[in-house]
Amino acid sequence: MFNPKVKSLSFLLLLNLSVSCLTGYPFCEADSSMPMSELQRRVQQGDIAAKNEMGRRYLFGQGVTQNDQVAIKWFQEAADLGLAAAQFTLGRLYQKGSGVPQDYIKACELFKRSAEQGDPDAQFCLGLMYEKGTGVPKNITLAMQWIRKAANQNLSQAQFKMGTLYERGESIEKNLKLAHSWYKKAANQGLEMAQVSLGEFYRQGWGVKKNFEVARAWYEKAGNQGSSLAQFGLGELYKEAQGIEGNFEIARSWYKKAANQGSSLAQFGLGELYKKAQGIEGNFEIARAWYEKAANQGLGVAQFSLGELYEEGLGVEKNFEIARAWYEKAANQGLELAQSSLGELYEKGLGVEKNLQMAHLWYEKAANQGVRWTQSKLGKWYKEGIGVKKDLVTARFWYEKAANQGSASAQYSLGELFQGEERIEENFAMTYFWHKKAAQQGFAQAQFSLGGLYELGLGVGKNFGLAHSWYKKAADQGFAPAQFNLARLYEEGLGVEKNLQIAHSWYEKAANLGFVLAKFTLGVLYEEGELGVEKNFKIAYSWYEKAANQGLDLAQFKLGELYRKGQKIEKNLKIAHFWYEKAANQNFGPAQFSLGGLYEKGLGVEKNLPIARSWYEKAAQQGVAAAQYRLSVFYNEGIGGPQDTKAAAEWARKAAELGYVAAQAKLRMIEAEI
Repeated sequence: MFNPKVKSLSFLLLLNLSVSCLTGYPFCEADSSMPMSELQRRVQQGDIAAKNEMGRRYLFGQGVTQNDQVAIKWFQEAADLGLAAAQFTLGRLYQKGSGVPQDYIKACELFKRSAEQGDPDAQFCLGLMYEKGTGVPKNITLAMQWIRKAANQNLSQAQFKMGTLYERGESIEKNLKLAHSWYKKAANQGLEMAQVSLGEFYRQGWGVKKNFEVARAWYEKAGNQGSSLAQFGLGELYKEAQGIEGNFEIARSWYKKAANQGSSLAQFGLGELYKKAQGIEGNFEIARAWYEKAANQGLGVAQFSLGELYEEGLGVEKNFEIARAWYEKAANQGLELAQSSLGELYEKGLGVEKNLQMAHLWYEKAANQGVRWTQSKLGKWYKEGIGVKKDLVTARFWYEKAANQGSASAQYSLGELFQGEERIEENFAMTYFWHKKAAQQGFAQAQFSLGGLYELGLGVGKNFGLAHSWYKKAADQGFAPAQFNLARLYEEGLGVEKNLQIAHSWYEKAANLGFVLAKFTLGVLYEEGELGVEKNFKIAYSWYEKAANQGLDLAQFKLGELYRKGQKIEKNLKIAHFWYEKAANQNFGPAQFSLGGLYEKGLGVEKNLPIARSWYEKAAQQGVAAAQYRLSVFYNEGIGGPQDTKAAAEWARKAAELGYVAAQAKLRMIEAEI
């Protein structure tokens, strides 16, 4: 799980800045406590300010019965006599459609008359209407002129607006220093929105040097005025210990203030604290409650987190269907982690019918947003044809995207596309390039591969010393194939001083990790008493058996040989047949030949020449010279099947070419008969 990074709280504030400008109605100087009789007397004398005050009293029903129409009559009279405050107030009423039909054109006309007299509120509202093209043709130049006039008269909302324009670089060249300057002017007047933005600027180091203490101070000013965004920002500062001493309890306190005001981000932040037990006692149920509040407001990361809780059964009963529903809500908002999790549910058929096409769809959405593991997974799917048609070019495309983001597993898989059977082209230099990147990140398989490339001189100059070095790195991570190869180097003295004791030690490590070739090798060492180990057939047999039971055909054949010959173990042709058959069924040629011999002679099994002939043929096709010779005899004499002199000669010739002496004589005899 992760914490969402809010790049600009001032951007969120902009969303709350009403395009209809201010919420109040500034009035010119008039004594609001003046007795009604005195106010009426002044009105009769033509006092413009008194007319405006009379409009205000009727508008709000102060000392008189509230009456929009009477209020508008007095405002209109004051406006017609040129009172800027009345013109502005009347403009606001037309803008809102309050007591009069909504009329943006008339509102703009009134704002302009007031603005031209220098009223900052009217200047600001007029600027916003030019910016949006409401009631007047859109004109960014005029919008900036009027907003700047209001800002220069210290109207805090206009100063804040100037800051946002310079911050976002919309309709004006982006300039964070000027944005900071305007925000500061507004903040010093107590405008909480500007104080939040200043806090964010100091936190991020935008237009000013990063200073978390100053950021905290500005957030606190706004937070103490009740700004939920500032309270959330303070929670983030204390949780992440950004330039100030971390304190999860204080973070929780600020988050809660904002959360109780309905801030979905703060509700999510509280959920994170309780889920991860950060500085407070962990409680998945409380975490779920806060996530749910934020999720129900549409916060994608909270919806994703709820999905995680239901998928893992944390604080709630495990429920893949509900997990899928929450992931889907977040995924449809474009949250890449939810898209990848949704893909995984479709892939595994959890909470939804298994559907690889749907899994691919969601994985691709996440991959297109840069999620490395889904890019790597898509590479694997296209390489192996999982849910899509096999396509190595597309596999390479996705692997490259993940690899270029630093994914070691993708770098390794990309390197594999240039060697082996499933390759886009043979290019060991490319394999070396990508495997080295992965190896330098500590990816054991890539380190092992590099060792092999250096040992064999593929894509790089042969160098046993470097082969040893890379094998050792992988071996130290417990990668058994590397341990086995490292043992070989010590046994043969390649790239390192020959050391049989160390070789034996690495073979044993690999064997104990289940590496089957190491088990077989240990069997040989104990049987023959090599690498400084004392001969011990009992231990040797144990290792052979372990390897055979793990499916190694060579070990199965070895056990068959031991039981057939009765060397160092009691002869048992039935057990010999058992092990030969296991190896033979894995297409191990020597075992197929030996099995043919048992059936030919009826050793441990009932004699069966057709079966013997069948096994000889299998072994012969794999190039076992002795099997080719016996098969030539069977064909020549019609043993276990039809006679075929031509086939007999062909198999005798193959065996002879492999240097099998008896076959050479047999070939001459058959050719003479032909």
